[in-house]
Amino acid sequence: MATGRHFDKSLLTLVMHASDVAEDKFLIGPNPLVSPGQTMRPVDRYVEDPLLPGTGLLFPGGLWTKIGVRSIKPSPHAVEPVTGDGVRYSTIAFLMLPEANLDDVITSH
Repeated sequence: MATGRHFDKSLLTLVMHASDVAEDKFLIGPNPLVSPGQTMRPVDRYVEDPLLPGTGLLFPGGLWTKIGVRSIKPSPHAVEPVTGDGVRYSTIAFLMLPEANLDDVITSH
């Protein structure tokens, strides 16, 4: 994996644009996974024309639990290795809590 399965230390994560080729996959899954063998599924965000916007993704991070909102679970996600030429990039924004201590926010799944 380019990035292994993890949670973000955010309230919300917005993945806006990426230079993925069709074979590069962003994986996302439910939390908790329904069964130990359940896998995360790819999200097809590929757009052939790099000047056109791809599909944006908005998903919850781990800060909801820290502020006591247990009904919103963080979404585990990962990125498969780059298969295309060159370097992959993404534009990502995080909604955070100002001055929040993130040391105890769990990011592994």
